[in-house]
Amino acid sequence: MHQIFFLPPTDTYFTDSPSTCDPACLCSHCGQIIHAGQNIVRGWTDETPRREYRYHARCLGFKSRDELACDCFDETRGSANVR
Repeated sequence: MHQIFFLPPTDTYFTDSPSTCDPACLCSHCGQIIHAGQNIVRGWTDETPRREYRYHARCLGFKSRDELACDCFDETRGSANVR
């Protein structure tokens, strides 16, 4: 499924795709390392070379599973069930 959203022109794109906890895995918005265990959102462009944007979920305004006020988080899948 493709989702279209607009990126602030100040956000950084990357041409690599390191694993979380790698010092090169930086958030496109805040520039800080994305550590293992943190929620991450990745997106890619259709351009060549492909550009990756990656974010701490909180930098996009998403709440952590601990902050969710509903029971929609599915622990077995590791994702929120959107209805």
